[in-house]
Amino acid sequence: MSRFFMEESSFQILYFWPPCTQFSQRMKILSAFFHRHASWRTLGLAFVAYLLFSALLLPQAEQAINRAAGREVGIIDLGIGFDLEKMKQQVADYGETGRLYYRRTEMTLDVLYPLAYAAFFSLMLSLLMRGLPLGEGWQRWNVLPFVVVAFDYLENIFLVMMLSAYPDWNETTALLCAVFRFLKWILFAAMGVLILYLIGWRLLRRLAVA
Repeated sequence: MSRFFMEESSFQILYFWPPCTQFSQRMKILSAFFHRHASWRTLGLAFVAYLLFSALLLPQAEQAINRAAGREVGIIDLGIGFDLEKMKQQVADYGETGRLYYRRTEMTLDVLYPLAYAAFFSLMLSLLMRGLPLGEGWQRWNVLPFVVVAFDYLENIFLVMMLSAYPDWNETTALLCAVFRFLKWILFAAMGVLILYLIGWRLLRRLAVA
């Protein structure tokens, strides 16, 4: 009994710990913001911004990095898995100019791009949730893309550290980069599943009415 009380008390202390409370409140405000401003117009504008980065700016940056390397090395951000030796070889193969350009890209374009895709997918989720019998807690899942952004930024931080430290190599830095990259893709997949689930739910509701 005393053990249960201690565990319950610890949970309550953690729940009311100021950083946790502040994070929850900020997510609630962010969720309400996207629910309030979600429309086909804002979704279209966000889609244009998303395409600008994903179809134009980032592919151009990747081509510039590969040109600097003298061959197609590939972008670490787009990989998956925990092959640290491959990551080490990629960092070496970029060359000095390629590493410099990659680092600048991570600190400029890849700071803005996650915000663009998060806004697009959050607006999409908000529109898909509209009119569905969802509780307040489920309604807040519209900000899941911003959780993806958090892991994307953590990945980028350790990636920049790897690029900056070369020729020195730190296995812990590389491992953390790979871990956050993996979590980013897992959450991205979860976001895709949620979108498909909401689309399916809406279609079923329309069929039931028809």
